[in-house]
Amino acid sequence: MPDREKVIKGLDVCSRVAEGEPCPKDCPYYQDVCYGYGKLMQDALELLREDPANAVREGLHYVCGNCLKMLPPLSVYCPQCGKRLTYE
Repeated sequence: MPDREKVIKGLDVCSRVAEGEPCPKDCPYYQDVCYGYGKLMQDALELLREDPANAVREGLHYVCGNCLKMLPPLSVYCPQCGKRLTYE
């Protein structure tokens, strides 16, 4: 499973690079020879395709079905484990 924070930082850094320029050295996907865009895109796709966690109703609030952390109202992702949420 890719590291969510690494992917977010990579997307942030790469979004500021002009087309055709190599990754800056502060990019977590920086490589000496390769631009690293391919691995970044593969990791981002894997995160987007991962199975979501069910938000489970407990009384008046919901908890993440993955880590059982109480969720803020209308959460799309769990603030604790980062799983995408579905509500049933």
